[in-house]
Amino acid sequence: ARVSSSSPHTVHSDDTLSFLNISISHSGTYTCVAENEAGTTVEEAVVNVAAVDGQWSEWSSWSSCSKDCGPGYHTRTRECDNPAPSLNGRKCEGRSEEREECLIEECSDMKKWSPWSEWSTCDPSCGLGNHTRTRTCLQGDDSCEEGESSETALCYSKPCPVHGGWSEWSSWSTCSEECGNEGSQTRSRTCTNPRPAHGGERCEEEEGEERRPCNQHQCPEAAKIVTHPEDVEVTGEDDDVTFTCAAEGVPSPVITWFEGDTSLNSISTAIDNRVTSYLRIYQPTEARIITCIARNQAGTDLASAQLFLTTPPPVITPKHAKGSELVVKEDVDLIIDWEVEYHTELEWLFNDRPISQLFPEALILVNGSLFIQDVTRFHTGRYDLVATNDAGSARRSIYVTVEGIFFSAGPTGSVTSPEITRSQLLASPYC
Repeated sequence: ARVSSSSPHTVHSDDTLSFLNISISHSGTYTCVAENEAGTTVEEAVVNVAAVDGQWSEWSSWSSCSKDCGPGYHTRTRECDNPAPSLNGRKCEGRSEEREECLIEECSDMKKWSPWSEWSTCDPSCGLGNHTRTRTCLQGDDSCEEGESSETALCYSKPCPVHGGWSEWSSWSTCSEECGNEGSQTRSRTCTNPRPAHGGERCEEEEGEERRPCNQHQCPEAAKIVTHPEDVEVTGEDDDVTFTCAAEGVPSPVITWFEGDTSLNSISTAIDNRVTSYLRIYQPTEARIITCIARNQAGTDLASAQLFLTTPPPVITPKHAKGSELVVKEDVDLIIDWEVEYHTELEWLFNDRPISQLFPEALILVNGSLFIQDVTRFHTGRYDLVATNDAGSARRSIYVTVEGIFFSAGPTGSVTSPEITRSQLLASPYC
């Protein structure tokens, strides 16, 4: 405790400490620290300032008699200052003044009163009350000229019983638990307002303590991923992919998806303290690594998954030459219109031999179709398209028959070839 400069005190030459007008606030532990070059010594003193009940002083001397002749009275007093009540101590019990009859001399020129009777019983029977006494004129009539036939004075026979009363409730105590369903706190009151005294009854039989639940909310639980997103493998550009991530925790976690440092849009649903989040990726075109991060105030958890893109085996789709055989006329262009997807290598074969070796004039278009200009009967045979990639290969065959052109005689007898346009050839059933 530090001694405030505003509190009247004195440090004497012998290093003792004294206060004037102490109060309960002076209660505490006082520490004396003595230091010199050799070291330090510390001593402590515990001071408890208790309430002081009041005590009566000695009675004063009797006052002068109230009458110079005839019956009178005189008084004496005492003060509640030995010591005076302080620090909520009790006041003195009993009377502070006493009265007694006195007689200096008889009055010779007046009719006389009889002696006073005994004082009546104090009313009420406890605490401060009144009592009376009477006298009569000795002449038997009202001839007494001075004084009253009765007197009333204060009296105090004994203290009245004080019945106990409850104090105000104390503040609620600190909750026994920070969370969960078992926390409780209490408050109390005492039978001191007032305390029962002088045979008074104690407080009614009610509880001096009350208890109530507190901090009933769930304890925090760190976010934890309970359903991890799974790796997905897709083929083709038309596949949509959905990743699922679920987490639990108190309070309910928030789930965020990331690809690297970039956050991704998702949809989440929540039931109680479980949150499920769905991430949809539309027509992925490259492999990706995505991460699900679940957070709440108590902690963070994360899980990652990979999206693998795999190439499907090649697919050969006929556009015009859809059957297994094709018949064309000699000296027209041969077009085998097939489209190839997912290929890394293409090769056309003629009767199982590379066509580039047999027909250098043959053209392989970007989509995989075959074009040969002005075919002859030597182009009759089986044509095969072989497409390959890392996932496998595909092969499709068609047999092409090249027929000779029939000639007819003209009006002059010469032999001519019919006027057949290329568009007519392509539109014929043989193309």
